[in-house]
Amino acid sequence: MEDNLGALEVKLTTEQIKALNEVSQPKLNFPNDFLENVKAFGYNGSTIDGQAVPVNPMSPATDAERY
Repeated sequence: MEDNLGALEVKLTTEQIKALNEVSQPKLNFPNDFLENVKAFGYNGSTIDGQAVPVNPMSPATDAERY
């Protein structure tokens, strides 16, 4: 228990934390890469959790185009 409590005293440098974050970043495969490409179709110009999504290029630009 004393050894475990001693680990609380370990201080990592900014560089060490950066290196650990880089090697532990998961590689997101399908469907993540697919979903990145279709956001404009599902969310059409909205902002979700601070991430802006482009407007769907096939969306009507005016009400005249819509109706």
